[in-house]
Amino acid sequence: MNKCLRMVSPTLAKASLDLRGAKIGLLYDASASWPKQGKLHLDGFHYESIYCDAPLTAKERLDWLGHQPQDQFLPQPYEQLAKFYQRAGHDSDARTVRIAKEDKRLEHMHGQPFQSLFWQLAGHTIGYGYKPQMVLVPLSMLILLCAFMFWLGYPEYMTKTISYDYASNSTYQDKGSAIASDYPAFQPIIYSIDVALPIVDLQQERYWMPNSKSEFGHFYWIVNWTEVLLGWFLASMGIAGATGIIRKD
Repeated sequence: MNKCLRMVSPTLAKASLDLRGAKIGLLYDASASWPKQGKLHLDGFHYESIYCDAPLTAKERLDWLGHQPQDQFLPQPYEQLAKFYQRAGHDSDARTVRIAKEDKRLEHMHGQPFQSLFWQLAGHTIGYGYKPQMVLVPLSMLILLCAFMFWLGYPEYMTKTISYDYASNSTYQDKGSAIASDYPAFQPIIYSIDVALPIVDLQQERYWMPNSKSEFGHFYWIVNWTEVLLGWFLASMGIAGATGIIRKD
């Protein structure tokens, strides 16, 4: 594994290069020497490092992998490149390569509609588990949009729940109709967060709900339950991404 493979001559670009199963220590190449698309075979090719004067960025190396035949999904060349970046301390580049690997996997999910749909959603929300922080974007958009809808609907289409905890409080029982003065105020953004995130209790959802008796009350219940379901899904995807259980490496 201490051997160096040097390929920098532009004349090599006219040939077909088969490195399947080869094992070397150092790869020293140039983009001008890369064979044309479909003429480069890298499955099973192992290398320890890439020379500093060779193309090194993730974008350049993904272009290199793109010169392989595209008729089948071959994960090994992507994993080999990602491991090189990881050993070199370039974790961001390693994630970029692994996300590209999953994009390519998705392209070849023929005849698997449900798995393909789930993997598309995983790609757009958490970067297939390699960028779980991505879920904050759709989750924030969901919360803000629903908060705006609830703000528009208050007070006509939102009503008090008068929860059991509150109603059984002795202060409430003594004051009777004075409940309106000390009842928790409706706060659209806090209510929206409370509805969207199953793991928090901001004590808004327990005191407020859409008013089914109002003209658009049923519409607001649809908004409410849509946010619940999407919030559960996005929160679950975020947790799955953060814990690494969804990644395929």
